[in-house]
Amino acid sequence: MLITAQAAERGFTPSLVKTSRAWRELGRTIKAGEKALYILEPVKYRLSAEEAEKAGKAGYDSDGNPRRVMRGARPSPRFDISQTEGEQVPASVDAATLVTDEDFAAVWEAVADQIRQAGYNVAGGPPGQVDSYTDPETREVWVCDTLDDVPAIMAALKELAHILLGHLDDPVDYRQHRGPIDAEAKSVAFIVAGALGIETATTDVLGWWNGLTDFMPEAAERITATAQQILKAAEKPALS
Repeated sequence: MLITAQAAERGFTPSLVKTSRAWRELGRTIKAGEKALYILEPVKYRLSAEEAEKAGKAGYDSDGNPRRVMRGARPSPRFDISQTEGEQVPASVDAATLVTDEDFAAVWEAVADQIRQAGYNVAGGPPGQVDSYTDPETREVWVCDTLDDVPAIMAALKELAHILLGHLDDPVDYRQHRGPIDAEAKSVAFIVAGALGIETATTDVLGWWNGLTDFMPEAAERITATAQQILKAAEKPALS
């Protein structure tokens, strides 16, 4: 989200973003005068034996070792391919892009399958007041079936994010706090869509968080973890 916002302020659309070291390994260098796009990189450390024991089961990872935990974040520079020059980037590391109807159908089915695995039915119908919604009582995810491929997948991803983030666990709270939780769910959908090859350049990320900037740092780790979860289930590598 930070990359998209900073690039928009400078008047370009990012397509393939890496560290300067990663670009050097691909035979490319940063153009003179280019300024980095900064993200917030987690700073983690491993719990001591005493800290893990005090935390109980939550203090250990799946291998039984003291768990690594986040203790803060630091600015970390990245550069878009348009800010570099040099060797041609191999197709294997270029940005993925959905092109054919079969591509979109496969992504839709992968998202719908995760919704069903979470215990919800997927339904569609004619346009309503919203493009999509999730009903925690009937356990149904509804997506308008007249939407084009990209908005339909984005809508389904947003509803899946609501489910995985636990937003529907308290139906009353779900209905009363639409601003923060919608921003959170849309951000998950934005990250996943980009990783799956869906064009997201025109997405108004900053608009979702207008007036909610104090909430963003708290939500960042949940957003990232949920996006990673969806991508892993879709058997797609997460963005670094």
